[in-house]
Parts: sequence; structure tokens; C-alpha cells
Amino acid sequence: MIIIATNSDGNAFSMTVFGYEGAGKTYDFTGATLGITNVASYSETKVNLSNPQASTTQLWQAPFDNTKVGSIAISEETDSKVVGTFSFKGKNVGGDGSIKDIEGSFNLKKQTY
Repeated sequence: MIIIATNSDGNAFSMTVFGYEGAGKTYDFTGATLGITNVASYSETKVNLSNPQASTTQLWQAPFDNTKVGSIAISEETDSKVVGTFSFKGKNVGGDGSIKDIEGSFNLKKQTY
């Protein structure tokens, strides 16, 4: 399962869950599992309206080492939507290396391909 969402403030998150088994389960973000790793990212884009080329984006990713840094819980899934919560620590991979706590919930329209 791949979850992607963004808002009008330029913030976005994405999560990929391998071996998705449906609602009612929690999936960890950890680098300790060999082979298959669930991943998450959070980005903040600062748009410079007077000079769009000067806009900046920072990206925090998880996992960033072999420890558990968070999880995603899917509480509901129907033919048209998926609902859940997430919490993880992400590392700023292209910037200062800072760690950011990211948490939230979602109620998203589901698309199947």
C-alpha cells in the first residue's frame, strides 16, 4: 500500500507498506528487518512567490538506521477510502541531519490500479 498526501501549505507525507494485510493492523518503520522495509517521508516546501526558482524543500525520511522509528496503523479500509494514524521520527537527509517527530492521521480517497 502506498499513501501519499499533501496540503496547500506545501507539506506532504508518503508511506509505503510492504506486505499489507488490511485494516486493523499496525506496520513498523524499522531498518532492522532484512529485505523488506516499510518507509515513510515528510517534506516541507517553502514557496518563494516572487522567485519560484528560489523555493526550498526539506525532506525527512524513516527509517534512517536499524531501530524502530515509528509505525502506521490502518483502522479502516473500504472500496473508496483508507483511514489511519501514523507516528515516526524522520531524519533530514539532504539538509542538516536533524531528527523531526512526525505524527498525524488520514482519511483518504482510495485509488486502486
